[in-house]
Amino acid sequence: MSETQDFSQLQQRHVMQSWSTQEDYKPIPVQSTEGCWIHTIDGRKIFDLRSAHECINIGFRHPKVLQTMREQMEKVV
Repeated sequence: MSETQDFSQLQQRHVMQSWSTQEDYKPIPVQSTEGCWIHTIDGRKIFDLRSAHECINIGFRHPKVLQTMREQMEKVV
């Protein structure tokens, strides 16, 4: 079992999902994200339209946000 699958199973057991039915909730194991795209471990490419707290309106892994985070972590962490 991969690390991603392990995480999705842990999430399913221990995290309350605010926008879904709790019974039979099965998180999608994600391989990577970029902009508004989610790439799953089974090869699917999903266009994410939910604007959730993970991506807000700029998408996942925006280069300027990542660079700013790196710069801040070099100063503080």
